[in-house]
Amino acid sequence: MLSIFGLVAVFIATYYVYKTAKDTERNAVGWAFLTFAVGFGIQIILPLLIGIVITIVMSASGSSIAEIQNSV
Repeated sequence: MLSIFGLVAVFIATYYVYKTAKDTERNAVGWAFLTFAVGFGIQIILPLLIGIVITIVMSASGSSIAEIQNSV
């Protein structure tokens, strides 16, 4: 449920960045794309990478699969 609100917030922020960049005669599409990419990265890609790093570290330390699944 919270991820839906996060994605909605990313879309709203992208819209306002586009609108502001267009009003100030900047590259509106570029700023909007950058805003969306950063927001999407923080919402989806960053947690995925953190989970992968935790799994690799725990596997290297000798943890069992059940322990890794419980911690992630």
